[in-house]
Order: sequence, then structure tokens, then C-alpha cells
Amino acid sequence: MIRLVAKALLNKGVTSAQGIRFDDARAMFDDVIERYASMADPELQLRVAAALVNKGVVLTQQGKIEDALAAYNTVTQRYGTSPEPALKEQVAKALFNKATIFARQMRLEEANRIYDEIIARFGSAEGPELKEQVSRVPAERSVSYHF
Repeated sequence: MIRLVAKALLNKGVTSAQGIRFDDARAMFDDVIERYASMADPELQLRVAAALVNKGVVLTQQGKIEDALAAYNTVTQRYGTSPEPALKEQVAKALFNKATIFARQMRLEEANRIYDEIIARFGSAEGPELKEQVSRVPAERSVSYHF
């Protein structure tokens, strides 16, 4: 039951974000994080990681860049060494989003360091989500040089 509640809260947050109800979305993501961050269940940890990544996206949309970077940093700190493929995907997304923020701020050296990290860590990954994150790096790098 607890897994269903976590999934429902996360989905409600995503739906709120899609409807540009960013404060509602953030509240849902924060609820998932607060309720389940200390629980060891792998599925709940995946929901927490996804909530943090989505919270970062919402904060970026709201112009709260430092808070977004903090959310992404939390993902990489908590889950960066996880062997779980689904958690690796969330780490890759957090890193990619962080690099994109740096690129848009013209902090290109920092962005490129993170893009290189994505390729190094996930370049030989098997899963389609991880492959997608890695495949997006060259295109994002080329865009970042044209701001």
C-alpha cells in the first residue's frame, strides 16, 4: 500500500507540473521525499530519486536555480553509487539537468566536466534510459556553444 501512495503522490506532482501548477507539484515532490527518503525499500528510493529530479525541473522552471542544483546534488550524493539501473537513470538525469543549467549560464567548463562524467559513467550502459541520456550529450554540448 505504501508503494502505491508514493507512486500516486509522485504522479500527482508530475501532473501538476505539466499543468504549470509548480507550487502544487513541488509540494507533492516534497511530500514523497519527506515520507520515504529514510525507508530502505528500493522502489520507494526510486520514487524519492524521481521526486528530487522532478523537483529540480520545477525549481528550474521557477527560476530557483540554486535550489534546483541542490536537488540534483542530493540525487547524485544519495544514489550516485547505487547498482540499481533505475536509480542510475535518475542520477544520469540529475547530472544532465545540472550540466544543462551550467551550459545555459555559460559555465561551459563545469557543464563539459559533467557531460564527460555522464559519458564516463554511463557510456557503456545497457538500459535504454541511460543510453538516451548519454546520446543527448553531444547535441546539448553543441547547443550550449550557441547561446
